[in-house]
Amino acid sequence: QQVLPQYLHNKLQSEDLIEPQSSALAKLCAYCIFATSISSGSSNSKSLKRSRHQMEAEDLEELCPASKILRLDSSSSPDAALMFLTSGNKESSSPPLQEPLSSALKEVFKALSVIAERTAHVSQQTHFVFRLLEYIVRCGKDRARPVLQGMPNTLVPCLVRALPDLFTTDLILRLYDISTKNGRFATARDLCLLRNMKMRNST
Repeated sequence: QQVLPQYLHNKLQSEDLIEPQSSALAKLCAYCIFATSISSGSSNSKSLKRSRHQMEAEDLEELCPASKILRLDSSSSPDAALMFLTSGNKESSSPPLQEPLSSALKEVFKALSVIAERTAHVSQQTHFVFRLLEYIVRCGKDRARPVLQGMPNTLVPCLVRALPDLFTTDLILRLYDISTKNGRFATARDLCLLRNMKMRNST
């Protein structure tokens, strides 16, 4: 529980947060976040999923008996039959975070924001904060959205100012939920900031 705060805030241990250890720790943290998210989500919805699958099987049998399914399979292409049988079983790939993970992530992001706001002093801790966000996006993909929802609005802009050369347009687009108004606003803000920072550094 205290490993990450020690590396981020303890001066005696913060000097050890160098590459490749920094990236390895960031990747490990990202894996732990998603492993916890998947584990808690599956345990809470296990019984619900089982009952839903049973109901879907019963409804399918009533609406389309086995003989009709066989005729569909024989008269249509295998891909069409497969799509018919599996189209109703798609589930959301981004379930909401459960407690205590949600509250723990909020505290982690607060600590990361304190480090990122020290734009005048770019340290190994600053690089670690960037790597953690990068690995959350790379490892989590669609599952990264609920994880990043508790991220403070100032975190990414501070990192862009401190480490503009490490950011890409694709990364910024993946850090926010652009299906929401706030997400689109934050994305546009950070993209403009990144462009301005790179133009300033190139002159």
